[in-house]
Amino acid sequence: HLLIIPNMHLPSLAYIGPGQVPIMGHLYVVAEEMARREGVTLSGYRLVLNQGIDSGQEIEHLHMHLLGGQPLGNMG
Repeated sequence: HLLIIPNMHLPSLAYIGPGQVPIMGHLYVVAEEMARREGVTLSGYRLVLNQGIDSGQEIEHLHMHLLGGQPLGNMG
């Protein structure tokens, strides 16, 4: 379980506008780089971004969770 946290403070997705699109794209690039370093790119991994209190977001700073290295199961 790894966290991907942007340097710019963004409390949540609700604060994302056109000016933050490059930051969001960069988060996904960093996620793939981290997955590659951890050796989970081919076997698979999950990215999770919680939005708001009902999702379980506890920290008011946008971040993604990278989960992998084991079967994660179906979310459906």
